[in-house]
Amino acid sequence: MKSWKVWVPIAVVLGAVVIGGGVWLVLQVFGAVSAPVQAADRFLVLLGEGKTDDAYKLSASSLRKRMNAAEFGQRVKQLGLTDFDSSSFPRVSFKDGTAVLDGSFTRKSGGTVPLNITMAKEDETWKVAAFRGQVPEPATIRDMVRTSLTDFNKAVQSGDFAAFHKTLAMPFREQYSAERIKDAFQAFIERKIDLRGALGLDPVFSPEPSIGARQVLRVVGYFPSTPSRLHFDLKYVPEGGAWKLLAISVNVKPQDN
Repeated sequence: MKSWKVWVPIAVVLGAVVIGGGVWLVLQVFGAVSAPVQAADRFLVLLGEGKTDDAYKLSASSLRKRMNAAEFGQRVKQLGLTDFDSSSFPRVSFKDGTAVLDGSFTRKSGGTVPLNITMAKEDETWKVAAFRGQVPEPATIRDMVRTSLTDFNKAVQSGDFAAFHKTLAMPFREQYSAERIKDAFQAFIERKIDLRGALGLDPVFSPEPSIGARQVLRVVGYFPSTPSRLHFDLKYVPEGGAWKLLAISVNVKPQDN
């Protein structure tokens, strides 16, 4: 019986030490990760409350050097961040004094939008140094391309580009009227080119879709149709929390060209 009286307390103490060490380690890691995430969330909440100027003032100095308050306001509106409701950043990585947050945010009006935020530490405080939309999943991009080209093909078949014009990003609509776009693709109308056969196939992207300056998502590739192949070069920008077509180039040519 004595052995049991001695053994039980020792087992409990050892267990407490192991568990306590484990809890301490978890809390330390969680604290390191949560600090930049919480700072990013405060920044996003300000945008969702319409306090764009306050969010800009709280951003990192490197961000304010790259864009003024007006440019900042336009960028967050393009991404739909002014409609922010909540965020989720399941992936956080640290490098060279910065924290990169990969995740998404949910809009008040509904829908989830991918988001990448880079946090920098200034005066012991985490601040937003950069933010951008993430490249959508391949399946999403395929749907975007097929939808854009289906709308375009309907315009070609009917000879009326008014409905297609309404689907475009605001800068595209402001610069080009429906009639002007129709004139640019008059050859498609005259030759009675119909893209429906090609659009039933899965597009091939080459190179891989990427996001460049001013949040422009460029998607280049082709539909492997025969005997002629449908090539496309499309550009999208975030507008109101959704990707809208900013530029379009379409070409149908033999496979060996």
